[in-house]
Amino acid sequence: MNLTRKLIITFILFSTSQVFAAANLRFLNESAPVFHFTDVDFDILVKTVQKALNEKKDGEKLAWENKETGHAGLVNPLNTTIEKGVSCRMLRLINRAGKRISQTQYKFCKQPDGIWKVSN
Repeated sequence: MNLTRKLIITFILFSTSQVFAAANLRFLNESAPVFHFTDVDFDILVKTVQKALNEKKDGEKLAWENKETGHAGLVNPLNTTIEKGVSCRMLRLINRAGKRISQTQYKFCKQPDGIWKVSN
């Protein structure tokens, strides 16, 4: 997968986020697991993020793995808050591609359409 496609998919995952727009994009370099993800890896990750946010309690982890690539990770909702009448959750993401491992945290808020998106 080329870098442009990876950036687009990552942007979609974290779309409409001022946090993402202001974020340091060093996590997209070749040493980061996400740089090595396939389309299927991203699909699995995005579905796992949405499932964890919708179904898991704070502190419960949800693992994902693409058996074809061996890439994997953990999604862990840390805490839930209500902000301006909207449910928001802090989420820890741990991703692995080969020996590369990264850990990041983002705050997601549930949109009126039911989709969780990164928020500031």
